[in-house]
Amino acid sequence: MSKYSIKILFASAICASIGAMVACGDDDDDATPSVLNSEAGADAASEASDTPGSVAGTATYNGAKKGPLYLTVYPSFPPQGMPSGIGAVNSPTWPGSNNYTITNVDPGKYVVLSYISVGTDHNMGPQPGDPVSQPVPVTIEAGKQAKADLVLADIPDDAGAGDASSDGGDGGDGG
Repeated sequence: MSKYSIKILFASAICASIGAMVACGDDDDDATPSVLNSEAGADAASEASDTPGSVAGTATYNGAKKGPLYLTVYPSFPPQGMPSGIGAVNSPTWPGSNNYTITNVDPGKYVVLSYISVGTDHNMGPQPGDPVSQPVPVTIEAGKQAKADLVLADIPDDAGAGDASSDGGDGGDGG
């Protein structure tokens, strides 16, 4: 799977989770990471426990774009359904590194994903031009904090789009 198709897969799965974040009233404008969680992904955790864990780390972006940072924890990649945990840093400092913590995640194996929303459609998932991270695998243990450092990068707006004006469009040999 190419790094460009990651953005497309991530965008479709994150729309619902970020929409849930906005519906919960997460509109703080400070740089304090805000954390929201979804019980919907709890059944997908590979190791059930009554004591949740957390994941924390830094999200680094050295580009010129600005906007809030959104983070998700999914039990698999590509992401499907609701995430097992979500969080945001509403006023991060870019370029640079920003700390985050997502709490109340059931023990299990996950991937952490993030993006910077540079437009005004923050609750719609990554849009063309939004910097994104690669998925970072993490194992969360009961009552413990896992570490996942993320590096976000700019993806060209037309990455993987193909040439829509040609008949083949997929670069195949037509046969």
